[in-house]
Amino acid sequence: MREENTAARKTEAPAGRKVKEMNDKDKRIEELEQEIESLKCALAETGRHTAKKAAVDFGKMASELNEGTGKLIDSVKPAVKETTEKLNKKIQKRPFVSVCAAMGAGLILASLAKRKKNS
Repeated sequence: MREENTAARKTEAPAGRKVKEMNDKDKRIEELEQEIESLKCALAETGRHTAKKAAVDFGKMASELNEGTGKLIDSVKPAVKETTEKLNKKIQKRPFVSVCAAMGAGLILASLAKRKKNS
């Protein structure tokens, strides 16, 4: 009888060990699944934070660009006004030459537009 009990114990030990190993593997799988979920949440939070920061940064850049454009326009206005006045004086001095120049420029632009349209 002792031999039978010993033999039975020997066959049961590996089966019990396999069950324990399976339970350990199942626990480890659950731990890894929980860790993956935690990482997903952390990644989503990081993405939301990054998007908010990018929106704020974009807003700042847009306002800086708007301010810079306003300053550029303000700095160019006097030069444009001066050039316009000079051009008006030249046109008043030589109206016929100005009309011919304008007509020539119009013809050149028309021929360029026609070439582009045919291409």
